[in-house]
Amino acid sequence: MANKIQIRRGLKASLPSLSVGEPALCTDTKELFVGNTGGNIGLVSKEAFDAHLAEITTDLNDIKITRGYASPLGLKETVVESANELLNTGFYKVVSSNTLDLPITVGIATYLIEVFKASGTVVTQRATVAYSTLNDEEGDSFYRVKSAAIGWKPWTKVATAKQKNWISATLQNGWTGTLKYSKNDLGQVVLYGNLTVGTIATYTVVTTLPSEYRPLAYATCNVYMLTGANTGKVLPALIYNRDTDGLRVAALNGLATGDTLSFVLIYQS
Repeated sequence: MANKIQIRRGLKASLPSLSVGEPALCTDTKELFVGNTGGNIGLVSKEAFDAHLAEITTDLNDIKITRGYASPLGLKETVVESANELLNTGFYKVVSSNTLDLPITVGIATYLIEVFKASGTVVTQRATVAYSTLNDEEGDSFYRVKSAAIGWKPWTKVATAKQKNWISATLQNGWTGTLKYSKNDLGQVVLYGNLTVGTIATYTVVTTLPSEYRPLAYATCNVYMLTGANTGKVLPALIYNRDTDGLRVAALNGLATGDTLSFVLIYQS
């Protein structure tokens, strides 16, 4: 005759330390425990195991296994008070509205942050902007390093030749048309226009740009004449000197009020 298995029963709060292999059922929580050398071990139901497995799958960023290959279905947002807390090697998705110490301080941006822990005290972070309410920040990358001696260094932007969003300039002194400007991370400014000529007196201001868009030195702007007495000609009709506050009409410019012209001016700011 087979031996009967004796199962201890009682409330979970009253559960004693079980002998190795001894089972016990908590009548209030319906949990089953077995004694082990390290203490009581709880056994789980299939339903609880399946629920826990679903949590693990979610925490692993929804990794899908297809024919033996793993593919991420999406990176969950990591919620931390500060990016300074991201110290372990890995990839993290964070949003600036929830997280401090990120590169962009204006507007709201979503980042993919790559963390590489070189040692116990040296950590490198690289943050790439996936989305920004400012729009022109998307795709920008920044990096910084933390060491025990210095702590976190400031974020450094990775320079690119990509032009930012174009800004429309305000025309003055009777000049009309389209005039836009932009600057990349290398400090190169592009200014382009399709204009109808207004006042042509020497040094008349055509437009005034912010100081950070001024050239390092004197810049001559050659224009292509679309209409007027000099149609089809290229004239050095406009100038930009960093000591002045804007794009101006040059002396001996060959222009007449009402002429139309176009140009592209590129210079280092």
